[in-house]
Amino acid sequence: MSAHLGTIQTVNTLIGRVFKQPRGDFADRLNSLYTVVVLSISSGLLLSSHYWGSPITCWTPAEFTAAWATFVNQYCYVHGTYFHNITHQLDFDPERRQYNVIRYYQWVLYLFNANLIYIFF
Repeated sequence: MSAHLGTIQTVNTLIGRVFKQPRGDFADRLNSLYTVVVLSISSGLLLSSHYWGSPITCWTPAEFTAAWATFVNQYCYVHGTYFHNITHQLDFDPERRQYNVIRYYQWVLYLFNANLIYIFF
């Protein structure tokens, strides 16, 4: 019985070498290529802004020194910001402001890189 299984595996291997089945059709391979390129460029741009620029610039009062403004920018980046529609009046109530908190932007770079690794390999 095991000799027959060995023969079947050998025949399957030979057939597989002659009639190679790609992992996807042309559109899938092309899509994967473009996705990897777009994610690589996006990750590179975001990485450069994180290390050679400032990833976020928060509003600071004019009386803040440069050191305080740097601290506020780092704090905003780590703890998140909130969206404010410019047509509405500024509201300082923290309970209403919590519904507009944006927390995703500092993770975008890591998600791009994870998708890039997943798609590439």
